[in-house]
Amino acid sequence: DDMSPELEQMILLGYRDSDKSINPYINFGLATEFTLVGIGAPIHVYLPDVAKGLNTACIIEEHAAVANAVGAITGSISVEERIVIQPRYTMAGAEVFDCFSSRVKMNFDSYKEAVKWAKEEAKDIAEQLARARGAGEWDISIQVDENYTHINVIDSQGSESDQDAQSTRELLLETLVTARAVGGIKWI
Repeated sequence: DDMSPELEQMILLGYRDSDKSINPYINFGLATEFTLVGIGAPIHVYLPDVAKGLNTACIIEEHAAVANAVGAITGSISVEERIVIQPRYTMAGAEVFDCFSSRVKMNFDSYKEAVKWAKEEAKDIAEQLARARGAGEWDISIQVDENYTHINVIDSQGSESDQDAQSTRELLLETLVTARAVGGIKWI
């Protein structure tokens, strides 16, 4: 409805007069160099006329009538948010856990609190993304992956002994908390 009546009339005349044999002196026609490709059940009814009006070609494949229906049936929305938790180590061990989401950075003194916050934050962001992309309803899955490394620790007692005690310890490098929202498109 943003078109003026004059512009609308010109477009209608251009479509009606797209065949140059009607008026060889004035041409208000619209044209494109692109080939139109049609899908959907009624496409064969109107696309050839639209292509003719635009002075271009059209392609309608054999199964074009059901191509759009297949997409509608299988269409779904899938989004994810990943939050990284990284421990900050001192000689005493991990003292602070830095959490990075797509919208904020947080710090926690407790690993358990960091993971709890990351799960809630990831879920909230994934739901917002799903809603923004048109999902009507969705399922959320949350996955927590802890990445460790093993380090060799030599425990020297300060004695004259040539045999220092050696052990292997696990060291948390990072934790990835991923929330995935998968749902169907909200059709109205």
